[in-house]
Amino acid sequence: SFFSTLMMGLYARNPILVAPGMGLNAFFTFTAVALLKIPWQEALGAVFWSGIFFLILTLLNIRVWLLRAIPRPLRYAIAGGIGLFITLIGFVDAGFIVHRPATLLGIGSLGPAVITFLIGLLFTAILVARKIKGAILYGILFTTVIAWPLGRWWGTEAWSAAGSIPLVKGSGWWALPDFSLLFKLDLVHSLRWALLPGIFSFIFTDLFDSLSTLVGLAEAAELVDENGEPKNLRRALLTDAVATTLAGLVGSSPGTAYIESAVGIEAGGRTGLTAVVAAFLFLPFLFLSPLLSMIPAIATAPALVLVGVFMLRPVSRIRWAQADEAIPAFLALVLIPFTWSITQGIIWGFLSWTIIKTGSGKYKEITIPLLVIVALALTSLIITPTGRTNKQPVTAILGAYGDEITYLLGKVENKQETLIGGIPFTEGTLDGRQVVVALTGIGKANAAITTTLAIEHFHPSEVLFSGIAGGVDPALSPGDLVIGRKLAYHDYGTLGDTLVHDPTRNPVTHDKNPLYFSCNDTLVEIAEKVSRGLTLEKPIEGKPAPHIVSGTIVTGDVFVTSLTATRRLWQTMNAEATDMESAAVAQTCWQRGIPFIVIRSLSDAADSDAEKDIHRFYRVAAHNAALLVIAITGELAHPQR
Repeated sequence: SFFSTLMMGLYARNPILVAPGMGLNAFFTFTAVALLKIPWQEALGAVFWSGIFFLILTLLNIRVWLLRAIPRPLRYAIAGGIGLFITLIGFVDAGFIVHRPATLLGIGSLGPAVITFLIGLLFTAILVARKIKGAILYGILFTTVIAWPLGRWWGTEAWSAAGSIPLVKGSGWWALPDFSLLFKLDLVHSLRWALLPGIFSFIFTDLFDSLSTLVGLAEAAELVDENGEPKNLRRALLTDAVATTLAGLVGSSPGTAYIESAVGIEAGGRTGLTAVVAAFLFLPFLFLSPLLSMIPAIATAPALVLVGVFMLRPVSRIRWAQADEAIPAFLALVLIPFTWSITQGIIWGFLSWTIIKTGSGKYKEITIPLLVIVALALTSLIITPTGRTNKQPVTAILGAYGDEITYLLGKVENKQETLIGGIPFTEGTLDGRQVVVALTGIGKANAAITTTLAIEHFHPSEVLFSGIAGGVDPALSPGDLVIGRKLAYHDYGTLGDTLVHDPTRNPVTHDKNPLYFSCNDTLVEIAEKVSRGLTLEKPIEGKPAPHIVSGTIVTGDVFVTSLTATRRLWQTMNAEATDMESAAVAQTCWQRGIPFIVIRSLSDAADSDAEKDIHRFYRVAAHNAALLVIAITGELAHPQR
């Protein structure tokens, strides 16, 4: 970032920062590495080669040729779309706009964090309206100061997308930079034929991210020459190409012109000096990075929101009464924030422009460079994955204990393992069903983290969570299975003379969750159906076969070994079993709107013999839980069988 931004300031003389883009970070991690299965060393090599390709294109003036082909209305729309995108990022960072399963988006609860953000937003807006120099910076500092009491003096329940309480917290003053990925790229294997789609994806995504950002910022700030083109365009594109090449060498995703440069431009930056100063500020923060953690997201969010006003100015130049220009411009304008992707917005802007112009008899306005861009856009849509490469529904199978996962993986075919966040996820097919299998480990936090990663990366149509538990219902014995209908925490609430169970709070919307999370009715019906013909292993030879019941499972970060505690859970919460993970999985799925079911096989009676019994019956319990999960998966794959 230092070298590239310094080059942008001294060589290209533009007030634009260059750094690894967040969209390109996500593309590198989730698409190239997680989805395309490209080893990260080879992905870094692909970044390097795409940078070399950019250098060649820039030296041959091909990138300039392509950029000049972008119609004016689309340039104005791209600037406005980037502005709306930045504004949306600000609102989401502050928790003011949140995901809601019913409406996709909605307003978050007006909790302490959101109120603090709104105060900071209005304060910054007043400074901007009064044309005070440094208004954006003052706004960030002011919002940081008023956010400091959150979690200390008031708002102890506050949580937002900005982070957990307290929102303003330090982790020291300095830290040594991590150079472990320096020169770790694989230049040879990254040129394999099989990786060409990945390299093309980097090239196309970075190409249009950089072109659109340069166009958008230039139009919004009127940094254009006498021909209406961005100033020092060729030099800026050459700097961008160098940044991408350097990124592969130092172990980063592609460097690109940063859309947040709009904040500095709005504050008055108009020359390369802005970029030079910013570049030299990068250096000390190689070692002072912990200081940056003191500034919460709700402090920078007002600046991002207000930059949207600045970036929307060029939209007024679009001839809205001329439909053949207004419609493509509108699509580019709204699809950039709606798809959370600058690249997708401009792809559909170009495609619609070309089709509508041709269909309305104005095909002579379609230039050869524009046709090249359209061809690249179509190629990108065809070969670049934007989600999973198959259309089959995927079932996530998660388990808390190793024995059941080992048994399940023994039944999975066509296995392919992906390491995400240090956790191995195995994809494959189980009885004809596409599945992803992972071990959560013990405890609520581990279960919630693994479930979140499974949902984020594999987008399952349902989640099956299995494991062992302690029996609470006196009628149940080790080896019996409980199909969860309802899940609840037994250790969350107010502990006075008695324990009062309280509902948890949704960390995104700040609304209270239900006290009991209900498993999906269809999945419960399937589980009950297949259980009737299921032969389970007996924990003790000569004893009756295990029973399978449906009921309530309660969760807490404690291993229950008291008959008194067990009876209390049975009487007060009507529970059949208790464990240490299920409610966390249920809450995670419920908040994301993902159907789920929990299967628990009893390894003990949660009494004074629990520790002894769990060692006796653990293997049988885990095996039986896995058998029921396999049967449910088979029914999902072959519902009419």
